[in-house]
Amino acid sequence: MDLSSQSFNYEEENKYLKITITSLREKLHELQLHRGAIIQKTKASYLDEIIQLQATVNTLRSKMEKTEINLDEQIQFATASANAQNRELKDMVSYLRKKLEKTENDYKLYFQNAEVKMNDENAHLKNAVTKLREKLENNLFNLNEQTQKNVSQTSNEIWQLKSTIKSLRSHIEQAEAHHIEELQKLKIDNQNDCSQLEAIITSLRNKLK
Repeated sequence: MDLSSQSFNYEEENKYLKITITSLREKLHELQLHRGAIIQKTKASYLDEIIQLQATVNTLRSKMEKTEINLDEQIQFATASANAQNRELKDMVSYLRKKLEKTENDYKLYFQNAEVKMNDENAHLKNAVTKLREKLENNLFNLNEQTQKNVSQTSNEIWQLKSTIKSLRSHIEQAEAHHIEELQKLKIDNQNDCSQLEAIITSLRNKLK
């Protein structure tokens, strides 16, 4: 009775163990399937993320290349603009230098002509004074001979001649002073113009630097 009962228990236990094993195998299979699904889902998620990251990288790379191209274009444009400005400033400096040289030459020529003119006028005035002095001397000589004939007329003529000489001398002195003043004024104006042109050239050279 006890042996039969013990045999029966083994069979039941064996059956129970088989069922348990089968159940565990099925559970393990389900877990494996579930794990595989999770792995596949995770891989798909990672793949999507990788694709998104690659797309982002490509977008950033494209933007970076465009930015570099734009920077290159801006640098080229800035360089071309600076070169054009430098050429323009150099042309301006060359033009101002030529203008300054022409102005200096014009002033030199003007001063030379003015000096020649003043010398001619002075020579003419001195010649006139010499002639008047000679005339005066002749008149004085003649007056000395005619003193007894017409003292009043002679005295009046002498006075007129002296007044003429005084007036001419005053005119000569005023003319000489006027010419000297004009020459000094022209020299001052020329120095001021030259200083202004030199200041402009200096400013343009500083900009070029």
